[in-house]
Amino acid sequence: MALFTVFVVIFTGAVAGLVGSINGSRAAAEGSSTNGTIAGWMDRQVRYAESINYPGVSGGHRYIEFYLPRSVSSSGNPQCIQWRFEPSSGLVEARDWDLDGGGAAINITGWRTRGTLTFDLGGVDYPFQMLPADLSKGLLRQRLQLTLATGSVTSAASQMQTSFVARNSSTSSVTNLDVNGDGQSDTQVCMQAGGRP
Repeated sequence: MALFTVFVVIFTGAVAGLVGSINGSRAAAEGSSTNGTIAGWMDRQVRYAESINYPGVSGGHRYIEFYLPRSVSSSGNPQCIQWRFEPSSGLVEARDWDLDGGGAAINITGWRTRGTLTFDLGGVDYPFQMLPADLSKGLLRQRLQLTLATGSVTSAASQMQTSFVARNSSTSSVTNLDVNGDGQSDTQVCMQAGGRP
């Protein structure tokens, strides 16, 4: 009887380890898939941007916005794209809108979930960071750096950091400067639909 009990304990431990390994692998796969999906969306959008705001925080959300000129917009109007991360829910969402001739927001979409189970690694620059164009550093264009940690409820199973080049930006992009050092672009774009101070 004692030998059987030892066998059951060993077998139960092995099964529990196997289940934990399977769950960890599934969480890693789901996290990697989420990261890839978000990166794919951003890559298709940011590459055409003319100006990217420094990221900001409002209402507990962390935001990044960028502006696409009329010449590359699918609607034929200048377009704004806004992404946000909600630390309390782990949601990464995006929306966009066109600008009319007077610069007012039109055709504002609702927030669309692009990713879930994103962990909060903290700071205003997580998960979005704008790297300004800086000729002294050899950076001819603005970049949006994306850092994500996603996975299961108990641990960050998949982490990613990548940057996207805004090919229509330059050192003269209106959002490039933060002369007063407050962490915000001195001149911001894409603030018409709200969501930021």
